Amino acid sequence: MIDSPTSISLNAGFEEEASWLDADNKNTPLWIRTLYASLPISAVTVLYGAVHDIHPIQISEELRPDTTVNAIWQILQASGFKCLLTFDTLNGLSIARMTEDLKDDQVTKKLEETVPSNVLRNLVRPPKNRLESRFPQNTQGMGWPGLELVARAVATSDSIPMSLLVDYASQTSDIDQASNNILHELMLTCLQIANAHVLLDNKLLRLSGDSGSRSQRHPIIWLVDKLDDLPTWLTHGDGIRRIPISNPSYDMRYRMAQLLLEDRIDEGEKDSVARRFADATEGLSSRGMFESIQLAGESSSLSSEIENAVRMYRQGLSENPWQNNRLREQLMNGEATLRQRVYGQDQAVSRVLDILKRSALGLTGAHQKKASSAPRGVLYFAGPTGVGKTEMAKAITELVFADERALIRFDMSEFQDDHAKIRLIGAPPSYVGFGAGGELTNAVMQRPHSIILFDEMDKAGSQVYDLFLQILSDGRLTDGGGRTVDFTDTLIIFTSNQGVAAAGNLLDLDMSDPEQTSRYERAIMDAVKSHFTETLNRPELLGRLGDNIVIFNPIHGDEAVNLAVRFIETILSNIRIRVGIEVNISKEAFEELVASVTTRSVLRNGGRGITTELETRLTNPLGRILFNYPAGSSLIITAFNEDRLGRPDVLIEEL
Repeated sequence: MIDSPTSISLNAGFEEEASWLDADNKNTPLWIRTLYASLPISAVTVLYGAVHDIHPIQISEELRPDTTVNAIWQILQASGFKCLLTFDTLNGLSIARMTEDLKDDQVTKKLEETVPSNVLRNLVRPPKNRLESRFPQNTQGMGWPGLELVARAVATSDSIPMSLLVDYASQTSDIDQASNNILHELMLTCLQIANAHVLLDNKLLRLSGDSGSRSQRHPIIWLVDKLDDLPTWLTHGDGIRRIPISNPSYDMRYRMAQLLLEDRIDEGEKDSVARRFADATEGLSSRGMFESIQLAGESSSLSSEIENAVRMYRQGLSENPWQNNRLREQLMNGEATLRQRVYGQDQAVSRVLDILKRSALGLTGAHQKKASSAPRGVLYFAGPTGVGKTEMAKAITELVFADERALIRFDMSEFQDDHAKIRLIGAPPSYVGFGAGGELTNAVMQRPHSIILFDEMDKAGSQVYDLFLQILSDGRLTDGGGRTVDFTDTLIIFTSNQGVAAAGNLLDLDMSDPEQTSRYERAIMDAVKSHFTETLNRPELLGRLGDNIVIFNPIHGDEAVNLAVRFIETILSNIRIRVGIEVNISKEAFEELVASVTTRSVLRNGGRGITTELETRLTNPLGRILFNYPAGSSLIITAFNEDRLGRPDVLIEEL
């Protein structure tokens, strides 16, 4: 009557060798050892977490991955059990596993002593029949109805040691009200079984196995994704065991890697590649490791490309700009390209290009024997406001991606409070917004090859710095939903204004003087180091930045004049293109305008101060005047003055 397996040969030898279940056997996953140790006392067990993963198990020097159901059966069989029943709403009730000396009709007859035949028939109906007719009148119904009777029969079975496993409860508990009521009845039955100490329905609960060495409870085992998928009143109690199934530890991933790499690479490389594989798969399930290898196929370069195989599994197929020939060509002429965007920062441009070339070649962390798990590169831009730090980040993005809009930017002044961390990585379970992900983690998942700018980093909240440390150290971040996000193909850029006050009056510095330049750079660097070591008390984060701190010089003198000229030419060019009117400025007026937008007070805000002043003195007055001229007109500005309202104005003549 009940579906049963045609043969059981997967577990031969387990009953003879149970040392793999010893509490101190670290080769066996912790949840398996815990379940085995709990069988004599646990009437109901809830397994939660990676319940549908595969689990590496060490037996007689052999490592073998197995499914959760198979692993549970191996535990039960080693404990003297003869039968494992499984139930889910799609496949119904079935005999998943039983020993060779047992027949399926023996199990059926045993269940029929307690469970009416029509109820048992409903529980084992094929999926097609169950879908055709749900809950017909005058019947016990389909799916869950009657399963509580099976649970009682299993718990009190006096001749066949058996267990019942309920799977996919997380996905079916809220299908409809009828199912909810029936499932609720099953849960109450499980609670009653857990609370009963010796007798249930006047039948003994503690039953000895064949060996008589362990007095067993016949457990009801639930598999759920999260513990809170079941009500609290069921998952807490003395008779109920809660066992998490976590993703594999490094040691378990290493053993799994050795198994998966068998016959795929040379024996001499196996150990080192397995360790790299285990490093790269942090946060992945054993199944994810297996599928990473499957996705990589029979590549002859698997030993050198193991990290790429894992990255491809995590991210899917994608174009990697860091390995694009176009990027190398761009970097060959990168100095000229960046100087066109960021004026007056030649030293910063050179430092940035050095780091970009290193990142493009994959040489970040090249001093380490194993491949680095850190991001492709990290840059920390320090210097006064308005000197081109953010513009440099945009220019780098255009250099790498040919589109500066590909920059992922976060203004850290918006992430100062204690809850800023949640915005970046997402809310944890039981909090509003759980499952939606965070702004940072979602952005990187959508675009794993990216440049991320954390603008004004020194304004970030203290908890946010913990995220930075994890990203720079491990190259990965776990979001609020438990998903691991890979940052190894990102370039991280921070900007900061730290140390500006300590550098003195920037407008009085002569940056052509090596001594003054050295004093300025030392003041900025000392302020940055002090911020991490004393203010934040995070010297380890400073260590992750290494020599990637790039100092930007203040803008004044000829550099300020040249920058103002460049901005003015850009404004006039945009008017010509967007408005269709040719506007020129006389020599005298031009010199007057440049002088007015490069004063000491203006340059306190660097290049940003120049653009603000140009908007006030040039763009706004032209915006008012050009409305009176048709497209195709040709004008010249002869002077700058004020209008009758005291606003900056321009004198215009037609050509």
